[in-house]
Amino acid sequence: MQLVPVDVIQVNSQTGGIRPLRFRVEGRGIDVDRIISSDWARSASGVLLICECESMVDEHIIRYKLTYDPKVRIWYASRK
Repeated sequence: MQLVPVDVIQVNSQTGGIRPLRFRVEGRGIDVDRIISSDWARSASGVLLICECESMVDEHIIRYKLTYDPKVRIWYASRK
């Protein structure tokens, strides 16, 4: 599974929650229609927020993961 850096529009709650709303990959904007699961995981570089999501793209439902690394403040996308 290859992680690709992407631009993300996110919402931060007062309690520290982070929710991705929209991201851009290969010049195309995609709305995050549904977050199936969201959890923090440990990695060699620290902790990562991993969101398993679904979106409607060209009349097809696609599943993917958006991964946020708060240490460097970068989002990554990967297909399932």
